[in-house]
Amino acid sequence: MTLSAYDPVSGEQTWQAVLPAQSALGASGNMVTAGNLVFQGVQDGGLHVFDAETGVELYRFDAPRPIRSSPMTYRVNGKQYVTVVATNTVVTLALP
Repeated sequence: MTLSAYDPVSGEQTWQAVLPAQSALGASGNMVTAGNLVFQGVQDGGLHVFDAETGVELYRFDAPRPIRSSPMTYRVNGKQYVTVVATNTVVTLALP
């Protein structure tokens, strides 16, 4: 599976990341934050976090089960969180 970013003006690809192969069920959706972070979950349980401008992988979290939901983000008391569903487990990470 590949995750690709494109320049919205020129339409040219700016970066691409190769992620673990997906099954016939496909991949979860991805999310980009205002802080220029791209989140992509995959079926091996990895939640990959990339710099939106460079494509450099900044972090990988290993969930206990396949991630099959798109990430969501929210803020509580000034702290931002990202949540995904990994099969029957809800995983929430606090952003720095």
